[in-house]
Amino acid sequence: MGEETVAKRGPVKARPWTWVWATVVMTVVCGGPTALLAWGAMAWDEAGEAKPADCADVMTFARGTLPADARDARCTAAHWQDTRVVAGFRTGRAGVGAWLAST
Repeated sequence: MGEETVAKRGPVKARPWTWVWATVVMTVVCGGPTALLAWGAMAWDEAGEAKPADCADVMTFARGTLPADARDARCTAAHWQDTRVVAGFRTGRAGVGAWLAST
């Protein structure tokens, strides 16, 4: 009986698409959480930041009203865990006492 010889194969070479898919998988696995963290940081950056608001809404929220002779009213509202509203305005000294008493 003769000896059978088996041809030895060389190392298996990866196909080009294998490297493409490996790169895609690594990008999704590593880049996905990184992109989520970046999005979260940008979304939370504006949390609680004061933004201009309608003074009528602000005073309704504060259960008050602006004085009749109020001028240069500027109101802001900031929302996160709590809501903070700030109303700034100018008024004459004559009606301040009556406005404070009624508010």
